[in-house]
Amino acid sequence: MPGSIEDRGTNCWRLIASAGTNGLGKRVKITRTFHGSKREAERALAKLVAAVDEGKIVESPHMTLSRWAEIWFREHVDKTLAGKTRTLYHYIFRTRILPGLGRIQLDQLAPRHITTLLNNLAEAGVRNDRRGKTLSPASITRHLRILAACLQEAVHRQLITINPARSVKAPPREVYGQQFYTEAQIKKLFDALSDEPARLRALILLALTTGMRRGEMVALEWSHIDILARSIRICQAAELIAGSPQCVKSTKTQGSIRMVIIPAITLAALQAWRKVQEGERTLLGSQWRGNNFVFTQPLGTWMLVDEVTKQFRKFLKRHDLPIIPLHGLRHTAATFLIAQGLPVRTVANVLGHTQTSTTLNIYSHVLDSSTRRAADLMDEFLDPTNPQATQQDNMPE
Repeated sequence: MPGSIEDRGTNCWRLIASAGTNGLGKRVKITRTFHGSKREAERALAKLVAAVDEGKIVESPHMTLSRWAEIWFREHVDKTLAGKTRTLYHYIFRTRILPGLGRIQLDQLAPRHITTLLNNLAEAGVRNDRRGKTLSPASITRHLRILAACLQEAVHRQLITINPARSVKAPPREVYGQQFYTEAQIKKLFDALSDEPARLRALILLALTTGMRRGEMVALEWSHIDILARSIRICQAAELIAGSPQCVKSTKTQGSIRMVIIPAITLAALQAWRKVQEGERTLLGSQWRGNNFVFTQPLGTWMLVDEVTKQFRKFLKRHDLPIIPLHGLRHTAATFLIAQGLPVRTVANVLGHTQTSTTLNIYSHVLDSSTRRAADLMDEFLDPTNPQATQQDNMPE
């Protein structure tokens, strides 16, 4: 029977709805206390049963956070999020959130509990990945946002009335300068590429001139390149999750699917690499194990994302260039384009940012410089004799 009513006294009823069984095979019952006539209680029960059947209510509000997280992962995270994001969510809950908060009942979880957890995460010794002793404020904020998302779904399903994580302040953000190259360093990097193999030259130029992400370049196929239009369609990315082979997935967001126009010099580098690749294919004959990917290993196998990072770092060391992450070339491309006066909306489209606000937030340092330059230009126009009207470099040092 999907539901029943128990008489608890004068005009007081206990509504019981069946929600099947849990992961342990035990029957799950949704219970509510109702005050009113029996007829009103029967109508309330019908609504409760319907809500359970529609998945709006999954269990008693007295379940623990651990129990709710189990349901949330099974019915939401594992079905809707990308593999790498899924893995991150599972790791954060398993190792950080549930050990501290898992035994607390959902309806008893308060902002003070979450604040205590965040304070504990800021202490030394929390990390166990050899990347430092403490978690950064950005990482702790990520923990808070993931927990808030979990609890917000509980609100949506009427398990709790408010989301306690919404009342908790995230730790102050660390302010980092974006890692990018100046114009002089870009020219030095470009000169250094003349002595490098065709594949590496094409790869670095592509990152530098288009701002493509590492995974997007690795998953690029020749069929995505239109030589006559000098364009590239970016529609997929490589993903590498620990314990699983590298695979292809759709790009980060729907807005990341985009068409970019590439400079002639980058197109020439890609064509030069393709000739080398075709030579390797011809030489190996039936032993060639490649496919349509642009960047392949000598035997034709798919290039791994970690290998791209390693080769880029070795290249920088060989030529005594400042060490920045490969993603720094994406920042370099964006910084250069903004400094040259390209509209932010255009730069956002090139980078695959769905929201212009994302570009504004990340590259505010360049926009501030451009705004200052705009003021100087107005000074130069209105009062050429003003000694404060000075020329500035197009790209910040």
